[in-house]
Amino acid sequence: MITSDIGFWVDNYVGTYQIIESEGKKYIASKEFHPARNGETELKKKRLFMDLFKNNEYILIQLANVDTKDENSIVRFCNEYGLPYSSSKIDDERPGYYIMGLDVDERTYSSWYPLYRQDNMQVCEFKRHVVSAQRILNVKSELESQSINYENLFRFLLPMLLYERYGFYDFDADDPERCTETMKFQYYFLNVLNKVGDKTIRSLACELFGFVVETQAIGKGENKVYVTDELRSLFQNEYPNELYKFLVDLIRYDNGQINEIKINEFNELQLPEGFHLSVETKKHLDELASNILSDIISESLQRVHPIMMVDENGKIASKWDLKYLYEGILVETLVMASGDNNLKKCANPNCGKFFTPNPGRNDKIYCSHTCGINVAKRRQRMRDKENPNRERLEPGFRNR
Repeated sequence: MITSDIGFWVDNYVGTYQIIESEGKKYIASKEFHPARNGETELKKKRLFMDLFKNNEYILIQLANVDTKDENSIVRFCNEYGLPYSSSKIDDERPGYYIMGLDVDERTYSSWYPLYRQDNMQVCEFKRHVVSAQRILNVKSELESQSINYENLFRFLLPMLLYERYGFYDFDADDPERCTETMKFQYYFLNVLNKVGDKTIRSLACELFGFVVETQAIGKGENKVYVTDELRSLFQNEYPNELYKFLVDLIRYDNGQINEIKINEFNELQLPEGFHLSVETKKHLDELASNILSDIISESLQRVHPIMMVDENGKIASKWDLKYLYEGILVETLVMASGDNNLKKCANPNCGKFFTPNPGRNDKIYCSHTCGINVAKRRQRMRDKENPNRERLEPGFRNR
């Protein structure tokens, strides 16, 4: 099993961050600079994961617990751990200023990229990473639950199957043959959607129907839009498979509910009130969920690997070749998803944050003492409302 004892760490840029607007887009940007000039504060690097991981703490959980609607929550995470990907513009291994392979002077470069000496990342990109972490932990939590909430599992698993790399595929360059089974299917799904339908309107029902109708036509050699010979061969040789049948049965047995499911900008499903799944869909979730989760994690880990090295004493040693914070989070994800780490979700309905209780505290159901107190107060208010004249306990030790 993979442990931190073989050199699991990342040296990540960490500064004091703020959210600013530049050229109509919101960015998370450090107040520090690299390199620092004329009294500016230099960006620092911080070694992450080694102590946290050994203490049963996970940055993956901290990322998933970020409130994407609260800018203060975003900034707090970044101030503690830095950005998931430190800006390549401040990477020491890339001296000079380059635009599409052309060397330009610094003044020109700074006019195009005013944040180029600050660690920066678009807010929407950071939120995408938060949502991805939330999906992984929610799916793992449901799969380990003694009583699975299938609607909740469906809400997080379906976007993992269909949209994890929405907007990121280069259909002219990416090679689907190198993907895991789930991501190969997603590549095909997004490729078909890229050629059909109205790109300005996001409807789960329309996208699923459009995909199924078009793939059935492709299978018969009657597709209405341009599809490459490679994709046609991919479909005829490998589909329909269980993932495809899952979508077909979802349409067939959904009784019109699928028309009410909305998709937001981060491909999160917003289920209608009273939404429920058919027996067929639940059966598919039982059969496919674990494979989809493992495929998503495996796909993300393809560029992460251990290496041999010679340490400062001249001895051969090993470590993980990790360049960014998010690559470390991916290794955490591998350990978290495959190990028995007792992941829990706070029982406070107004919280729902993830946490891992310390050894010997497996009965803990709240992420913090504050959440436990808030739930107790809420229950007391409900009892007072139901029975205003009930006998009250006196404060202090007299009633103990």
